[in-house]
Amino acid sequence: LPVAGGPDTLRAIEGEPDADGRLRADGGDGLIVFVEWDAAGRLHSESIHHFGAAMGRPESPHHADQAPLFAAERTTPVLFDEAALRAAGARAYRPGE
Repeated sequence: LPVAGGPDTLRAIEGEPDADGRLRADGGDGLIVFVEWDAAGRLHSESIHHFGAAMGRPESPHHADQAPLFAAERTTPVLFDEAALRAAGARAYRPGE
């Protein structure tokens, strides 16, 4: 996916050239979070990460699931409400079970 960014920036993307000469992103630091409160004090937040939530586990479906959104400069909502979190979750578990 074509993506903006480069080393040593707020949108840090690093990589190595492929055989065809294009840079293939393989690291960086690009967590972006927007937070706002309206006049009534209601919280709204959106975020995006350039890879996903499981960078060290390539077998995970969340290894790079945010990369297309990041490349398209889109964000996802940050959920704070328990009901919304449960509805969006793939599974619920307790550590040790």
